[in-house]
Amino acid sequence: MSNGPATSLNDLIGQGFVRRNTGHGHPMRPEYLLTEDGLAIRAITMGLKSMLAERWAARILIDAYPPATGYELLPKGRQVLARVSGLY
Repeated sequence: MSNGPATSLNDLIGQGFVRRNTGHGHPMRPEYLLTEDGLAIRAITMGLKSMLAERWAARILIDAYPPATGYELLPKGRQVLARVSGLY
């Protein structure tokens, strides 16, 4: 039987999102840090959560194999996009 959290952590390390903080933590409880890529993913996730909370966007199910989650702008989000698009 596999250890779920350890497997997930190893996957994150393998994908370059997390790294071990050498010299810190206890040998049985090592410390891990987000890499630059991991921080970017975290920022995107936090942004999406904020957009959902403000009702600027909605989560949608993409009917594919395997199923996936997508996001679409709601009317308020389209208004914000129109305003910020003019800033460029």
